[in-house]
Amino acid sequence: MDYDESYKRDVFDRFNLYVNDSQKEDATLFLKSHPPAYTYVLNLAPDTMLDHIDLAIEQKYLLLDHETFYIYDLSKEKSTPYNSLVFQLTGAPLKSLETTTKIMTRYFKYVNVDYRWVRQFGLALKIKSCCPFVLGSYYFTPDRGVVKRSGNWIAFHHVLDMHPHPEGTLFNFSNRHQLITKQSLKHMTHLAHQTRLMAESQNKIAREWLNLQEKQKGTYSTDNIIDRLSTSSVFTMETPPLSSWMMTIIYYQSIGLIRQTLDEGDPLIDDIKRRHKKYLLDDDLLDID
Repeated sequence: MDYDESYKRDVFDRFNLYVNDSQKEDATLFLKSHPPAYTYVLNLAPDTMLDHIDLAIEQKYLLLDHETFYIYDLSKEKSTPYNSLVFQLTGAPLKSLETTTKIMTRYFKYVNVDYRWVRQFGLALKIKSCCPFVLGSYYFTPDRGVVKRSGNWIAFHHVLDMHPHPEGTLFNFSNRHQLITKQSLKHMTHLAHQTRLMAESQNKIAREWLNLQEKQKGTYSTDNIIDRLSTSSVFTMETPPLSSWMMTIIYYQSIGLIRQTLDEGDPLIDDIKRRHKKYLLDDDLLDID
């Protein structure tokens, strides 16, 4: 059947109108069901940190998550009542009246790992300052000592690279965020190496545990020298073997038993502190509840 040209044009026009309306409706439904993430690229520098306070979302009880890449200490800033700024890979920054110490302590409790134990492990690795908090693939490292004061924390698991900068160090984070800190690249590289050492040591101990467990599952046989070497410390880096870490745990628990056994003010406690000072984290290690 032949149709005239005007009829064909009318049919095609109505078809195109239907298709366009359908596409608009689908797009509207998609936007309603999948709202776009609020994200932007941050360029952070020491002299612009306060500019982010007005844009930040206040949280009374701030809890870090896997998107946190920088925790900034505001406690010495007299121009604002806020004590902390937390920067996320996506979304607006977060601000809190809580100190960074309070925020980090909450995170440690949330993941159920005592930072004192991590520091004790770090002490065995000769990490005496700026001890990183390493848990699996999460690495939060303070840029200065934080035992007696608040400080900034860097999520090294989101750091892609570091470069020297006239003001200190330039960090490249995931999602193209950038950060400039006042500390030198030498200092930040040192912190990165400490974090790497902590992470590799934890992985090494975990592997040794698994190796020992696997050996117990098999048929009993006398170990030859190769078998024994495979379950001992063979890393070239300076890390304690599994046996050394076990002794650290026993030593730590022994101190707790001494604290429970001796009366408050017993001179023997002071004597233990004096004799074993280099193995203790700080003076109140024996005062564990």
